[in-house]
Amino acid sequence: AETRLLAEADVVVLTDASCSFEGWHRASAGVATVAPDMAAAIRSRARVPLFTAMAAFESHVSTDLDAFVVCADLDSPLWYASRSASKPGLRFDTGTPDCWTLVSRPAFAASEIQGTEMQDPHTGAFRPQEDAYLNGRDGPAERLVSAFEAALGGQPLGKPTYLQGQRWGSAFPAPVRQFASVAAAGEYRSVEEAGVGGSRVEVMGVTYETATPDLRPTPGASATRDGEQDFFMDTAAGLYYASDFCSTRVPGVEAAVLSALDAAEHILGTVESSQ
Repeated sequence: AETRLLAEADVVVLTDASCSFEGWHRASAGVATVAPDMAAAIRSRARVPLFTAMAAFESHVSTDLDAFVVCADLDSPLWYASRSASKPGLRFDTGTPDCWTLVSRPAFAASEIQGTEMQDPHTGAFRPQEDAYLNGRDGPAERLVSAFEAALGGQPLGKPTYLQGQRWGSAFPAPVRQFASVAAAGEYRSVEEAGVGGSRVEVMGVTYETATPDLRPTPGASATRDGEQDFFMDTAAGLYYASDFCSTRVPGVEAAVLSALDAAEHILGTVESSQ
């Protein structure tokens, strides 16, 4: 294959956790070969998998809720549902489809991945997501719609006019810290100290967290400990990795942005000192 130099850079910053995989994954980026220690550090964090579905219904779904979390039925595949028309600037007009985004529980997603692996069990090759599986009869998208109906009291919604499922094998990292039990409310401890160590499964060398995390904002101005860095780096390769996957904060936008800022500050100092 032809190799071309596209550009030169002092450093390269990566943000996708899948870049740490070996060459079987489309997003591997060769990090496992060029910076194996950094790739191993990224892979060491358990992943919270999710399935989502975008479903459009011909008739208006009869509920006053714009969004909701399923709390009563912990065995439900559905974790969260949101009406698209509730977003700022959007509205539902009579005669137009009522669109909803459905998000699964991690346990449901992990079970699906155990049954339909992301790699061919014989060759190890990446198995792309196929609509026949995602949206087919008794597939993950259809089961999320059924769980959505059940969460709304069993009201018949009819067959969706549009349905598209999606697998997120690395939706976000498993928390490394968690709020303690009610008896110690307000304390923010490691998962082990808080006594809420998650249930984890391993599928073809990838560790998945099946427990539904408590995604509260991180308490305090900063949740990093003294001397901690919110990023990974391989100075010899000129590679940085910034993401909530290398942060001790609660997974999500907050952790990802602060990780990027921490990495940017370090890169700026390194580049300036070398000039």
